[in-house]
Amino acid sequence: MVASEVNSDLAARAKENLSAYPNVLVHSADGAEMDPGECDAMLINAGVTHTNNLWLDRLREGGRLVLPITTATSPTLGAGLMIEFVRKHGDFSATGITPVGIYSCTGMRNAELEPILRKALSTQALFKVKSLRREVHEEEETCLLQFAAPGEPY
Repeated sequence: MVASEVNSDLAARAKENLSAYPNVLVHSADGAEMDPGECDAMLINAGVTHTNNLWLDRLREGGRLVLPITTATSPTLGAGLMIEFVRKHGDFSATGITPVGIYSCTGMRNAELEPILRKALSTQALFKVKSLRREVHEEEETCLLQFAAPGEPY
């Protein structure tokens, strides 16, 4: 198990508290920038406006990524939906799990996506999410959000 905590004091406490478990590795780092290596499962415990290509790339076949897609309700807090993405033959299914209020992930916020996400939440369209498409495609009525992450080709 690999854990990442952006707050160095909390990371040090987690490392100490989990030191009895040799299979747990705690990093003091921004999880958006840390490469976890290949994973069967990832739980992101901070609100984001979009998925991280590195996280998706590191999921093994059948691997699951659970993360809170949120809009900012304050500079440090967000509200939105926990979504589970499952890798299947290079594609990703998506299922909304539960509404969530959570701290924001500073490295995974995109201000341009905020109004789009806010609308998708208010109309409950986000709750009907079924898949994640990473390739360039025509915007369709069923496409909730289309973007290129900073530094990523689109």
